[in-house]
Amino acid sequence: MPTAISRRSDRSTTRASLAPRAISSSGHPNRQTAPPTPTATGRSRQPISPHGSTPSTTTSPSAIRTATAAAHPPISPHGSITSTRDADMAIRAAQSSARLLLSSVCVLATPVSFSQDCKHLIHTATVPLSGFADNIEIVGDRCYVPSRDAGLHILDISDPVSPLLLGTHDTPSFALGVSVVQDTAFIADTQGGLQIVDISNPAATSPIGSAPTPSGATDVVVAGDHAFVTVGFSGFVVFDISDPSQPSQVGSLDTPGHAVALEVAGDIAYIADDIRGMTIVDISDPTSPSLISSYDTPFYTLDLMISGSVAYLADNSMGLILVDVTTPAAPAHLGTLGTDGRPGDVAVLSDTAYIADAFSGITAIDVSNPASPALIESLNLPGNANSISIHNDYALIAMGASGISVVRINQCTDCPADTNNDGALTPADFTAWINAFNNNLPECDQNNDGACTPTDFTAWIANYNAGCD
Repeated sequence: MPTAISRRSDRSTTRASLAPRAISSSGHPNRQTAPPTPTATGRSRQPISPHGSTPSTTTSPSAIRTATAAAHPPISPHGSITSTRDADMAIRAAQSSARLLLSSVCVLATPVSFSQDCKHLIHTATVPLSGFADNIEIVGDRCYVPSRDAGLHILDISDPVSPLLLGTHDTPSFALGVSVVQDTAFIADTQGGLQIVDISNPAATSPIGSAPTPSGATDVVVAGDHAFVTVGFSGFVVFDISDPSQPSQVGSLDTPGHAVALEVAGDIAYIADDIRGMTIVDISDPTSPSLISSYDTPFYTLDLMISGSVAYLADNSMGLILVDVTTPAAPAHLGTLGTDGRPGDVAVLSDTAYIADAFSGITAIDVSNPASPALIESLNLPGNANSISIHNDYALIAMGASGISVVRINQCTDCPADTNNDGALTPADFTAWINAFNNNLPECDQNNDGACTPTDFTAWIANYNAGCD
């Protein structure tokens, strides 16, 4: 049996290099470059290409570097320009060499503006799906979306801003949860119980095995040779899946509330127990799970995530609740931050928690001090945000009847010249700045004037030479 992957194990901090994509003049991503939109002056904004040129020239970034190398000392984060006169000459030379490249964008009727502060959440795409997207699981570059009566959707998210549907798998009733191990999907289905599916070919999935549950299955996590399934008022059950074609129930435990979701960390299962908050269970012996403790919440805990020794609870009325689970037998309250809607799920990346809220989209919360979580930003989304998972610099959210939404998570660098946020100043940051200009991204604004204009090119050179600590 392949090594198991926990339900949210791909919520990683790895950053992926994404190829720049042209956008329309309205700022919305498209698969094809939209024709330029005339401004009030009759001019149009032509996108700058890091590999080519505007339609009227063949100047490229490499040509700019070649043309400017002889005119002034090279722009370098280490051997930078020292005198004011040389700096002025260098900037003028760079601007002159770039004139052809920037000629079609130097006159804008109205500059494209955005908040001067770092924008943490940027909605980049919404992908319609059949059914009702209720949950979301990411493993590698694949996204798995249980969509109730439409079964399981499988998407390629190697380009997160353009997810590609690879295939679907129908289930007997409502698919609510999924756990994926290599080429096998384990699906929690309300009437079909545990469904085990071969997904090696997403376009032609095939059933492997199944097993009934005492009541409707709501979520599933696979760990080793066992699948742990929440089953509402019947608590949760444990299946031996060493032979996926013949899963067999080997253990169960009734919980105080209505078990709707769970996380597994080592020998402990943490269960979102709805009206009874969080239930903590010892699963060191899967055939005989035992209650360790319960942590009651004011309203309904619909999902949770464990990160280190902290449990992050999505309470549908109270917002985000942080609980210290260093001692599982004595969970202790750390902090709470109320939100305006109905939180249904939570994902944590570094010191930020992201809440999927059925009424208000996605909310980013600073949890660097667990005793005092602080709101960073909220972003309304089309539909009902039910579940969330993180993939590199993006949050993917199950949006019910609206499918899934993709939101870019901007970690907000203190080094503006590091445009690609890779932690180093290199010539690649110039290409990244061009992409930011074309896509009206916050990284374009290098002079902090709250607008993305060609003057930010000069500011980027100055910031690059200044370096970063």
